[in-house]
Amino acid sequence: VRRRREILAQLPSMFVDPMEKLLGFCGAQLGLDIPLLGVKAFPFGTCTVVTPPSEGPDMEVDIISNSGDNSQPMAPVVITVGGIRVQSGYMKDKQMAARPVLHMSASVDLRCATVYEAKQLFERLQQLMKEPALLDKYISPPTEAKLRRAPGSSSSSS
Repeated sequence: VRRRREILAQLPSMFVDPMEKLLGFCGAQLGLDIPLLGVKAFPFGTCTVVTPPSEGPDMEVDIISNSGDNSQPMAPVVITVGGIRVQSGYMKDKQMAARPVLHMSASVDLRCATVYEAKQLFERLQQLMKEPALLDKYISPPTEAKLRRAPGSSSSSS
C-alpha cells in the first residue's frame, strides 16, 4: 500500500483516481499480484473499523470500497463504531435505570467467511465488549526493546 501511494503521489492529480481504480481492479478483480506497483491479488485479510463523527443519532455511514468498480470490498469485515448514548432500560431487579450504550454495526463479506463464522466473530466481540477484563489475557505488558548491534561491531569498548 505504501509503494502504491508513493507511485500515485508522483502522478498529476487528474490521473490519480483512474490509476487507483485500475490498480484496484487488477488486484481485486483479476487477481494480479504486482509488488512493484503495490498490488496484491485478492486483498482479503483485513478489517476496517470506522468511527464516524457524532453529528446526530440517525446518521448513516457509507463504506467506500477501494476496488475498481466498487462491487468487491477490499476489507471483508467492516465495523462501524458510533457514539455512546445514555439509554433508559430495565435492570436485573426490574428497576428502571439509565445506562450508557455504545452503538456498533458490522458487516461481513460472505465470500470470505460463512454465516456461522461471522456469528461466532460477533458473539465473541459482544462478549469482549461486555467484559473488557477478558482482553487482559490477549494483551501482554510492554517489554523493553532489545538493542540491535550493527554487524561487525563488538560489545566491548577499547
